[in-house]
Amino acid sequence: MILKRLFIPLGFAPLGLAGLLLTPTIEAQFGPETCRQGFVWREACGPNDHVCVPPATRSQAAQDNSQAAARREPHGGAFGPDTCRQGFVWREACGPQDHVCVPGATRAQAAQDDAQALSRFQNPPVLWDVLTQHQDAARTGAQLHENILKPSNVAPGSFGRLYERNVEGQVITQPLYVSNQSIPGKGMHNVVYVATRKNWVYAFDADDTDPNPAHGLIWSSPVQI
Repeated sequence: MILKRLFIPLGFAPLGLAGLLLTPTIEAQFGPETCRQGFVWREACGPNDHVCVPPATRSQAAQDNSQAAARREPHGGAFGPDTCRQGFVWREACGPQDHVCVPGATRAQAAQDDAQALSRFQNPPVLWDVLTQHQDAARTGAQLHENILKPSNVAPGSFGRLYERNVEGQVITQPLYVSNQSIPGKGMHNVVYVATRKNWVYAFDADDTDPNPAHGLIWSSPVQI
């Protein structure tokens, strides 16, 4: 195995991303995913499910979890061992792997809650992810929402390497930062995606600044070409 060190510049940190992710200056009680008043974390798929929902919805999710086995066909069916009994469907609250069987209306509600996730945080982030070359579809190279970086702070003392991560193979492409990604079973994360010449793709937690280069990995996968 060839391990290379991926160097994450300070510019990839949420504070240094400037126009990419503008975070509030006031720290919320439970971190950036603190819910607005009247909402609580759903926790349907475990403690990392931080989609904000009314308390009754969280209670319903817990009740559905407790009934999961009883709502499955005892001998499986057309959709494998998790095939639901008639009248129930997979919840899919945290992605297609959520096979808890619920009424159809509950699955629809879960999808609606997922769609409202960011707006229910106490301090919703302002998102300006750059997901294409040269900033926009017109390839202008302009980031018109920039409000942090300027010549005075892009300097050795404040702009440089933040941390490094182990990857297999050389990284010759630009890492891609995507904010507020819902990772199945792991909650919401700001993610740095990296591809290497060894045909591996990595997803790192952009906010995990642990100096240990083996830390911060959310998932990795080989790519068959």
